[in-house]
Amino acid sequence: EGCTIYGLPPVGLDVIAFEVDPTNDCRNDHLTVNGVKYCGTSGPAGVVPSDGTMTWVSDEFVTESGWKVCWPPSALPSPPPPSASPSPPPPSASPSPLPPSASPSPPPPSASPSPPPASVSPSPPPPSASPSPPPPSASPSPP
Repeated sequence: EGCTIYGLPPVGLDVIAFEVDPTNDCRNDHLTVNGVKYCGTSGPAGVVPSDGTMTWVSDEFVTESGWKVCWPPSALPSPPPPSASPSPPPPSASPSPLPPSASPSPPPPSASPSPPPASVSPSPPPPSASPSPPPPSASPSPP
């Protein structure tokens, strides 16, 4: 079993913990950085991963406590600066009201008709539009 970790920054690695199968030639469990295999209790402390990768290989026989390798937080790319808060969207045109004679269409009939509730009664038709009276005149009236 194994895996390769990509995208490591070009900085010295910080070995927090390292204890894997301690074979002499690191043939069983090992961590490889820059082509060098690390096993036992000797991890890649301070090693700069030149190709940005680190590969872990493990067999299924001996289990030790494992490893934890990190890099300094300053090596991580900085997040992008916060963008200016977006301006509110322009006001949208309000929909024009329905003409007084228009009424909404009734809902489609359902597959199994059910009686309407007893408390619902049909609405009266909307009143027809009538012109509003003219506004009062702003000019002075004659004496």
